Amino acid sequence: MVLLAHAARVLAYERTAEERDDLAPMAQEYLKRDVRAVLTALLDATPDVGIPGEKLLGDERGHCVDRADMTAAWGAMIDVILDKGISG
Repeated sequence: MVLLAHAARVLAYERTAEERDDLAPMAQEYLKRDVRAVLTALLDATPDVGIPGEKLLGDERGHCVDRADMTAAWGAMIDVILDKGISG
């Protein structure tokens, strides 16, 4: 399942208590648009979004990463979901 579609299903259920697949095709597209808008907003994360990743991978697991690396990874992962979708 593409993660974008999965997020749209969750959003549909939260908004309407109905499954996304039961909604009209236009309503399904609106939900995907809303999910895209939220993910796009998350791309504008401050550098602080990388702090937990830096602590986990850098401090706790001993990898050579910093918060800039983790913030870049955050953006790259969201880009994949927005541009290509991924299975999972």
